[in-house]
Amino acid sequence: MYVCGPTVYDTAHIGNARAAIVYDVLFQLLKSHYGKVTYVRNITDIDDKIINAASEKNSSIESITTHYTKAFREDMKSLNCVEPTHEPKATENIDCIIKLIEHLLISNHAYESDKHVYFSIESYPEYGALSGKKINELDHGSRVKVGKNKKHPGDFVLWKPANDIDYKLSSHWNSPWGKGRPGWHIECSAMAYAYLVKVRDLLDSGIKGEVIRHALFKTHYRKPLDWTRDIIWESQETLNKFYRLLRSVDIASIDESNTEVYKDFIEALKNDLNIPEALVILHEMATKINKTNNEHKKLKLTESFVKSARFIGLLKSSYQEWFTVGVDHREIERLVNLRKAAKKK
Repeated sequence: MYVCGPTVYDTAHIGNARAAIVYDVLFQLLKSHYGKVTYVRNITDIDDKIINAASEKNSSIESITTHYTKAFREDMKSLNCVEPTHEPKATENIDCIIKLIEHLLISNHAYESDKHVYFSIESYPEYGALSGKKINELDHGSRVKVGKNKKHPGDFVLWKPANDIDYKLSSHWNSPWGKGRPGWHIECSAMAYAYLVKVRDLLDSGIKGEVIRHALFKTHYRKPLDWTRDIIWESQETLNKFYRLLRSVDIASIDESNTEVYKDFIEALKNDLNIPEALVILHEMATKINKTNNEHKKLKLTESFVKSARFIGLLKSSYQEWFTVGVDHREIERLVNLRKAAKKK
């Protein structure tokens, strides 16, 4: 599984987090069915935005990318995302990128023009199939600059010549087309080939962690995300409710190897990663736990509830850790209660 990772010129935004947690769940789902899964998520550490950031801050590219790569990894950890199997950097795979560009040139899918190398979108009849758009329906210039050196306005750059800023910041490499650097579009394709042996890549081309993860799960990944403060409040309340179910449960004693993820929960995930539906099922399970009087049944249902929630990166803490470690959860719960009281008025 190949996932397009961050361009490390700034801190991660909510869109980065949303993509990361969706693919995190997909990784868990694939592992549950196929056993071993190789998960590759790249780091784009050479790009116009990175070069601009380094130039504006009078800093080196390495300093910028090292700082924000570290910040990204810390954010992913706080969101309970597992680490990928491989996390290649674009700058460490320039040779692979050059080889792929050469292959595209030989196969007439790319062409040279004024020291640039471009991909010819008209050379590939299936171009646009993933987005469901035909070439003549594309909005040229919105994401790919329309240049005078292109055969078609939608063609995109695979290799660009070094300019003065590139020489100043040493953001260039030798190539058959002169000193320069790769275009953004080719990097992921080359690293997917390098790490997954020509498999198709899966491109996507205050309060942190579990609350944000849950909030992002509430909207299906195919739908627009309406990011509001209320979503955060609701997620905090939901997680507080879930964790209260663990008040008398020793999390460490749960034998997950002998506990199954709830069948309906898995079926929801299999249905186009319908995580919002899976959350509904967790709520239904929580209701059943509260209504069950038989202690043995309650324990078994709670174990399945915890296993299911953890499958998507929730309920990683114990009841005690959630409500007593740090001030965030207690303070947020206090604010939630104040909000409830204000609504009643």
